[in-house]
Amino acid sequence: RDTSINLTQYIAGKLGERLGRFINTQCTTGAIKARGIVNRATTGITAASASAAVADELIQLVHQIDPAYRIGSSWMMNDAIALAYRLLKHGDGHYIWSDNFAGGQPNSLLGYPVFINNDMATAAASAITTLFGQLSAYKIRMVEEIRITQTDQRYWEYDQTGVAAYVVFDGDLLDAGTHPVKTLVLHS
Repeated sequence: RDTSINLTQYIAGKLGERLGRFINTQCTTGAIKARGIVNRATTGITAASASAAVADELIQLVHQIDPAYRIGSSWMMNDAIALAYRLLKHGDGHYIWSDNFAGGQPNSLLGYPVFINNDMATAAASAITTLFGQLSAYKIRMVEEIRITQTDQRYWEYDQTGVAAYVVFDGDLLDAGTHPVKTLVLHS
């Protein structure tokens, strides 16, 4: 009653953000609530280095995907890996990364869109740092709508209200033996 903001709206926004981050983590690297895309993708390339990939290895990863599935393929990596790739150059000195200055459009790497997901691993030995392929083959199933509940009974002696949010979901990579998403793994 003594706040200058719409507290209910603020809490709902923060709960939505928290649930979104939780779902993203589970759908990226999870093994229990969802079968994360990193765990379900097949190995494409193992980099020669334990700390970084080179341009040739990224080109090899593209060619691990069946040509019929390359159309519509894209990259997924965290921001630190994206920075490392932004600095890679072709033999002619030009960068392999292309910034897209059109609003709302992703940057591209070797002509394919790049999506930043900070739940992907950073550079470390044996880390899966990069995905390439038909990322749209990963499906998330929301079992029911997100439920937000509130109670004032549990906290009545403090004149407070508790708020909780619930979500039921799962996710998996659809793979009919075509292996639509491949990984780049750093050397161990």
